Amino acid sequence: MIRTLYPYYPWIAAAGVALAAGAVFAPLPMAALLVAGALIFFFLRHWPTSGMVMLIFAALLSYFKLDIGPVTVRAEHVAVLLLAALLAWQIVFHRRPFRLDTPALFALAWWGLNVVAAFFFAPDLSDSLRHLFRLALMVAAYIVGINLLRTPEQWWAAFAWFLGLALAEAVFGLIARALYPFGINLGVQIAWILTEPVPHGTLEEGNLFGSHAAAWLIACAALFLAQPRLRTRWRLPLLAGLVITTAAVALSLSRGAWVALLTGLGLLYIFYGPRSRGQYVRATLLICAAPLIVGGLVLLIQALPVDIPLIARLRTFLQLATDATLRQRLGDADLALLNWAERPWLGWGPGSFYQLHGIRNWEPAWIASQSVRTLQETGVLGLLAYGGFVATLLWQAVKGIRRATSLHAHAALAGLTIGFVVLQIAYQATDGTWLAAVWVQAALLTTGARLTSRQIANGK
Repeated sequence: MIRTLYPYYPWIAAAGVALAAGAVFAPLPMAALLVAGALIFFFLRHWPTSGMVMLIFAALLSYFKLDIGPVTVRAEHVAVLLLAALLAWQIVFHRRPFRLDTPALFALAWWGLNVVAAFFFAPDLSDSLRHLFRLALMVAAYIVGINLLRTPEQWWAAFAWFLGLALAEAVFGLIARALYPFGINLGVQIAWILTEPVPHGTLEEGNLFGSHAAAWLIACAALFLAQPRLRTRWRLPLLAGLVITTAAVALSLSRGAWVALLTGLGLLYIFYGPRSRGQYVRATLLICAAPLIVGGLVLLIQALPVDIPLIARLRTFLQLATDATLRQRLGDADLALLNWAERPWLGWGPGSFYQLHGIRNWEPAWIASQSVRTLQETGVLGLLAYGGFVATLLWQAVKGIRRATSLHAHAALAGLTIGFVVLQIAYQATDGTWLAAVWVQAALLTTGARLTSRQIANGK
């Protein structure tokens, strides 16, 4: 070993002198340099799993952004560009295979329709170009994600990081809400349409925090239901995860997330077991019991005291005809559909709703519903392309669940799949397709579904 290092002694000595001098004359920059070096070493040592972890982590930091002229830069944008460059290097110089699955083709078609609509119909092409670049990075996040992981072991490691970072995000949001009454705002949103402040953590806003917490809750619940036949040491951590994500969804005061979560829990009840006969029985029971469940929830909401903010928010489900938030969003949706009627096939291009209507309700005009926004911006063709992305992704996920070789694999994939469905439902009340979190979860899901054919096993 000593002889092997002998030619490098002068360089090792020079590095030692530089570190010693830095520790004396510039301790903080040197400490930052050492931390950065350790992170780079960890990143390269655990590549490509570390790349997926970086993508997941960056997608959870959407609240933090830097405006450079007219362009808004987020951590997820930098992560996607960096990882895409590293993958391109491996593909070109190391002949690594490049994967482009059916959902990716639909996603590219959806982005291409955004390009065509913007260049032909956008009222302000320069503004639409910013949106096109951002959407291109979102599609790239999915394509990069499905090309990173290559083995079942890498996928399981990335999945564990996904759950760990998700729970950390939920805990951070809860801590931010707990500290807010003391005048410390670490990640809490204030809005005139809400009677109480809501946590957003490090995500863009409270609705997205609640929606993604609902998807994480489904993943934890799916794994928890699989525990009786697995190692019991995971029951307590998963139970803690259920409590944390449930609190996050409740405190988000997001009605879209609540409705999506109830739907997701119903789907999880039906499909948590791998046997088809049990799924049919549970589906029949749920359909028969649904009116009783809804009626019971209505009676419970009416019986609980209205001075509790959570109950007051639930009461608004019984007063939707006079609800200010719903009326505002229906007004925006009505305007968007009128715009769509003028350009039914291709729409007006990304960002065009603000270009057409400017400031509405004292803020830049935007469309809360993902489906309405897709229609307004890319027309029927764009909605079909995005629908194709969702449908083919779910089809691949279902095939992966059927091929799962263990109860643990079945639960992990089912939790991710139903969580993705929860996000699609929640996005009808808030659109998150312009942020990377949903695209990263989609990439993790399809990668796991593909790798099940390579004998993903519990702990192997």
